[in-house]
Amino acid sequence: MDILKPWQEKVVGKRMEAIQKVEARLEGAPKGKKTAILEEVSKESNVTRRTLATWIALKKDGGNYALVPLHGLSQKKILDRNPEMGKYFLDLVLKKRGLNPKEAIEKTARNFQDRYEIPSTKTFYNFLYSRVNRNELLNLQFPEIWNRRHAPYVMRNWDECEVN
Repeated sequence: MDILKPWQEKVVGKRMEAIQKVEARLEGAPKGKKTAILEEVSKESNVTRRTLATWIALKKDGGNYALVPLHGLSQKKILDRNPEMGKYFLDLVLKKRGLNPKEAIEKTARNFQDRYEIPSTKTFYNFLYSRVNRNELLNLQFPEIWNRRHAPYVMRNWDECEVN
């Protein structure tokens, strides 16, 4: 991980501790007890069950780095620190008929896994939507759908129309 501020290390440590408790209890638990275990650990950790589930999903999706709180920082800054990765990802998505964002994220992760720590999927989406409007993205990737949605009126060239 990058160099973290002391308060970030403290928060990540608390989150990791709660996640490790859940994982340890789930190991030998019978099937169907996940919610009850989440409830117990959430009460012990003084967080809601949903927050704990979100932390687990973040760790699963983006590793320990996804647990770092970014108060005051925009999510896109993670990819701004690695401009090569951000540019590669945008190039894949923003070219005409380019890859859909999910495929671009997977391809970027494969190509940069040796050089950089890969951010979460949510971070990639936040980075993309901070750079381009969702309608523009739809127009680039699926012009037919964009035309159906945003250009419902047919433009006619009246000079070429025949009179009845």
